[in-house]
Amino acid sequence: RLGELRRTSDLLARGDRVLALMGEDIKGALQKSINDLQAPALAPSTVEAKGFGKPLIDTSHMLNSVSYEVKT
Repeated sequence: RLGELRRTSDLLARGDRVLALMGEDIKGALQKSINDLQAPALAPSTVEAKGFGKPLIDTSHMLNSVSYEVKT
């Protein structure tokens, strides 16, 4: 019985690790898509106000807020 509990615990730990790896991968992909986005182009007045023309990037708050959580 103790051996069975250990095996179950090992499987759950590996499952959590797989989910964490998936979370990291999805987080990275989402951050990359935010960084790579070029369209629609910003209005010239917006570019002038921001000082650059990247959509979705202003203070980087949204980019830095992308996260994940594995709940067990």
